[in-house]
Amino acid sequence: MTLLHVIWSYPLRENDADTFLRGRVGVRISGDDRVELKQLYGKALPVDMILPVLNAALGQEWIDMAEKLHVSRKYHWQTEIRVGMSGARDYSLRVLLDSEWHNAPFVKSIHVSMYGNLNKGLSCWLGDLPPLLAKILEDHPPAKDYELEVFQPSVGDGFHQDGESSGLKEILASYEAMEVLAE
Repeated sequence: MTLLHVIWSYPLRENDADTFLRGRVGVRISGDDRVELKQLYGKALPVDMILPVLNAALGQEWIDMAEKLHVSRKYHWQTEIRVGMSGARDYSLRVLLDSEWHNAPFVKSIHVSMYGNLNKGLSCWLGDLPPLLAKILEDHPPAKDYELEVFQPSVGDGFHQDGESSGLKEILASYEAMEVLAE
């Protein structure tokens, strides 16, 4: 799937049309079924915007695809929530690899800051997202009042290679040569 950018805006307070939080995130699902959401600029995405942003960028079919991958997992699983002293929450997914040896490692965690933001973005196997998102949505229902603009980004041509000369010395040298000729 292609990379899409989502510009989001979200009222800071109810009934306040003049004060908005804004930001831009990049969203994609890679060929190995990894979903990624990365903050590109502006404020960190409020967690209650995660479902609207994913739906806008990936379409409704991503949920069916994610759930299909989730139910195909080979191991028992559970979700856990850890609340920090500041109120930040980590929503974690564990899988039971070996019940005899009690081997149940965490395979993915999504951090929600004490302010309710996804400061670290999101990157996980698409099949791990449904149980984590279900737990998150229990605590943070999807936002209702927001604006989204979804588009495929383009940076165009004309970029120079890193390490390439800026051309400043050549320009300055040509000016110096012209001044010498003018004398």
